[in-house]
Parts: sequence; C-alpha cells; structure tokens
Amino acid sequence: MHPWSPLRYRPGESSASTKELSNKKDPKTSNESKGIAKKGGSVAKTAKNELESQLGEKVVTKKNAKEIHFKDKKMIEGKK
Repeated sequence: MHPWSPLRYRPGESSASTKELSNKKDPKTSNESKGIAKKGGSVAKTAKNELESQLGEKVVTKKNAKEIHFKDKKMIEGKK
C-alpha cells in the first residue's frame, strides 16, 4: 500500500485533533493549552494504533518516515 493512500495514518492527525479540541474547549491559559495538546496527541496515537491493528502492519516506518516528513514540509511551505 502506498504511504499516501487514504488508509494511511497522517502525522498531522495529532495537529488536527488538537485543533478541534482547542476550538471546542477554548483554553484560556498555557496550562489548559498544554493539556489539550496532550489529549490531541493521545487521540492521534489511539487512531494510529487502531489503524495498525486493522492493517496488521506499521503505518510509519523508517523507510517512509523521511518521505512523510519531506511531503509535510513541502505542504507547509506551500510547494507541490
């Protein structure tokens, strides 16, 4: 399966879950934001573990981690 197929875990999932939690909870202090960040990471970890369980294989490996990082960096910089 290609590392960018729809069934692959996206490293940005942590950011997405954290953003949604932050929008919902509207943290007022840095400690509240830190707690939300931890919860967002936990949600992403649970999703990754469940996906790996369903697929029967790791979704982020040493082989594809560099490719994922490179593509994420290009997306952040607005390049294709």
